[in-house]
Amino acid sequence: MDKARNFSELKQELEELGFPLPRIIDPIRQAINEGQLSRMVTYTEGPYQATLDLGQDDLGRFQLFSYTLQHQQGKRAATTLAFESDVPLGDAERLITSRIANGRRKVPDSHIPLFLTDVEREQVRLDQATGKIQNAGSAQGTGEQKIGTAKEAKMDTSINFYELKEELAALGFNQPEVIDTLREIFSGQPWIDHTIQVDGREAGEWMASYDIILDQSKNGRLNHYCYTAYLAHQDDQDLLRSQTFAPDVPAAMAIDLLKERTKFPEVHGFDQAMPLSLDRTKEWIASYLAPDDIESKLKALQERLAVTGFDGLDVLAQLREPLEKKMSRFFVKTSDETKDAEFFFTLRFRPSGIGQVVPCYYSAFVLPHDIELRQRIAAEPQRYPLGQNFQPEVHCADAIAFLRTWLPIQPDHKHVQSTTMTPEDVRTILNQNQKIMNTENLKFLQKTLLNLGFGEQVNKQLEKNMENKVPEFALSAKHEFNQQKVDYNLHFKAGENQEMYFFNKFDASLGKGTDKQQDQTFYINKGNGVTAKEAFNLMEGRAVYKQLYNREGEGYHAWLQLDDKNLTPGGNKEIRRFNENYGFDLDAVLKGKGIKELNTPEGTDNLYRSLKKGNVQQITVDRNGTDQKYYISASPQFKTVDLYDHQQKRIKREELLKPEQIQKTGKTQKKNEEQKEGLPEKKPRRQNKMSA
Repeated sequence: MDKARNFSELKQELEELGFPLPRIIDPIRQAINEGQLSRMVTYTEGPYQATLDLGQDDLGRFQLFSYTLQHQQGKRAATTLAFESDVPLGDAERLITSRIANGRRKVPDSHIPLFLTDVEREQVRLDQATGKIQNAGSAQGTGEQKIGTAKEAKMDTSINFYELKEELAALGFNQPEVIDTLREIFSGQPWIDHTIQVDGREAGEWMASYDIILDQSKNGRLNHYCYTAYLAHQDDQDLLRSQTFAPDVPAAMAIDLLKERTKFPEVHGFDQAMPLSLDRTKEWIASYLAPDDIESKLKALQERLAVTGFDGLDVLAQLREPLEKKMSRFFVKTSDETKDAEFFFTLRFRPSGIGQVVPCYYSAFVLPHDIELRQRIAAEPQRYPLGQNFQPEVHCADAIAFLRTWLPIQPDHKHVQSTTMTPEDVRTILNQNQKIMNTENLKFLQKTLLNLGFGEQVNKQLEKNMENKVPEFALSAKHEFNQQKVDYNLHFKAGENQEMYFFNKFDASLGKGTDKQQDQTFYINKGNGVTAKEAFNLMEGRAVYKQLYNREGEGYHAWLQLDDKNLTPGGNKEIRRFNENYGFDLDAVLKGKGIKELNTPEGTDNLYRSLKKGNVQQITVDRNGTDQKYYISASPQFKTVDLYDHQQKRIKREELLKPEQIQKTGKTQKKNEEQKEGLPEKKPRRQNKMSA
């Protein structure tokens, strides 16, 4: 990404969040210019110390991930909270101030960043608590006047004790041990916060216990902040349910909710720790008691999952059980498979309203089919398989396409990428990769055309058609060999999803528009096949030596020659193959014939290479001290070579052979014509002798 643009956007974002730019902008500019992967930036302003966690995301953008804010005043314990990058600095400072005012100095899990919605929710709760304290204070009327200015500095502990005792008793916490613990707390000054434990209260066949949390506010008052209720069966201590409740929820109602929860699997720990208000508690109890419409919930989830491609029967079948058990957080698994890898998905669901669940996010992992890569995975289980988290709006096809960009696996790949990617993130990366793939695809096709002898004739047309995403097209090319024109039609086709283009075949036409016109189609396999010149030589009736592959992918060499007598259903001439087992040895045929080109390794290599391409190649033969010029071409069918004079007119090959070779060739010629050509992996069978 452009560094200047990245810096400008990040600067604007931090300014909108309310951060003092002069204190932080220089180290951020330095980190972006130097391409640093991460950077912690700290500054102090008043009682607050802020630490910003910045770094590069998967797209290479330097951005703010989260920040921590610590409030330190005097010798009192510091209050520290972490916030996500969507929380304005002013809201974060206000929340910490409210926590301190309500005695919430000891903050559990302060290292876990809070989202803006979490901050707003808790701020409302703290504001309500502050208002409740003020109302309680104003209700004292003349009693408040009696305390006078002394109460402004510190509230009368006896009034605080009486009010707190009555408040807890109204909720059902009027047990003697609660009152005794309160007296001990108020007599043991100074105090900040306390927990009152109420153990072993029988409720029929159940055993209930509580942790009552008390916090000190800014004016010194001790308040009931929340409480956690625990319910266990007397005959089955493993059947335990717990939940944290707001200070307005009666204990009996809390136990009623936990009793209903014992009929189902326990809710997620995160949901247990979040205090339930009185209204939410009533809604949950009603939800557990009301008949559940599982089919409507399944249909709603199916419609939502269908948008992202996760509406398969295996996923829907797994959803029914957790819905019937009223599970608020759960996951289901599914998988998909392509030609090169297998993909595994874990879809996670969270609560959304009373009794409702929605997709939260999902994790996707890729496991390649390649044996070597699987061995690497087995050797380094701490690194593989590779995975990525995605937001629920990301289509599974896009997730698969994204993970496939990691194949083949590189050593620097991590085990699981912790960033949860949005649809925009995925599309941006896929578009970048697609551009790279298109460029590489174009280069490969152009190189293939060059290697096959078509040069750069069609490069511009090829690039234009690929840019326009034409699914299938053909391009024309021309050549002239030995004063004979050849017309070619090159066929290109896009693969699945038009991600790659392939050069599959070309049509060659020799003598087009004449009564001797020949047409033949030649197929290309992964950039390999007959070249333009070799196609001409084959249509001229000569043989070409090529490397071929059988169905098992095993390579072998064979001479190819068009069969004028047999045609394919498509009108092409059949191609005859004379493999190495056939017995044609070019070196044995030409050795000892006085061919001067064979006197040096370089001359030998050039001669053999030209003959294997199907060319008519000139040779110089020493005849009794006189150089004689001939032309030859390979004739694998008869295990010899065809001979031509200096005007390239065919002559008897005996002129090149010695007398003893002439006799041998004549005896074996008929046998050679009848010999079976067969593929190299097929061995000739031994036939049983039959009597007349």
